[in-house]
Amino acid sequence: MSLGFATPSKRIDLILEALAEARSGLPDFEFWVVGEVHAPAGFRRGVAARGLEDRVRSTGYVPLDRFQLAIQAADVVISLRYPTAGESSAAQMRALGMGRATLSFDYAGFADTPADAGVKIPLDTRSATPLARALLRLGRDAGLRDRLGRAAAAWVAEHCSPQGCAAACGDLIRETSSLSSTPP
Repeated sequence: MSLGFATPSKRIDLILEALAEARSGLPDFEFWVVGEVHAPAGFRRGVAARGLEDRVRSTGYVPLDRFQLAIQAADVVISLRYPTAGESSAAQMRALGMGRATLSFDYAGFADTPADAGVKIPLDTRSATPLARALLRLGRDAGLRDRLGRAAAAWVAEHCSPQGCAAACGDLIRETSSLSSTPP
């Protein structure tokens, strides 16, 4: 599953290529794009060109309650984003917090997810093979998906709660307020 507005930076084309490559090893998968697709005609052509019409679905925009239900239904959430402007992915954070296994590039803020809480692949937008291998691994190992999901939910609860974020902001303010205001 891919979540949110599917712009070119979400690398849906790479995901489709990886799914086509992994298809014979994952006979029962469905890939859902939950959110609006930036270029629907191009998306449909990409799906058809890879022979994935029977395996790929797109919901279009969905309200938050259905978005969260979709996350709960996912075995794996794929959160590839390149390039990025340094932003975090709210959709990925929701998926992590809801205990879903995630797969992302080991790049920018996405690299901050602990190794035991999500699968990260090297940033490579030209080859789908690393992504296909990761999808095969996750698709074949329900225990791995469960372990990643539990670790992800625990990490978000510990490090990303509103209370934890407020405490970290307070610590930063106290730390920086004690610094000299005159340049060295």
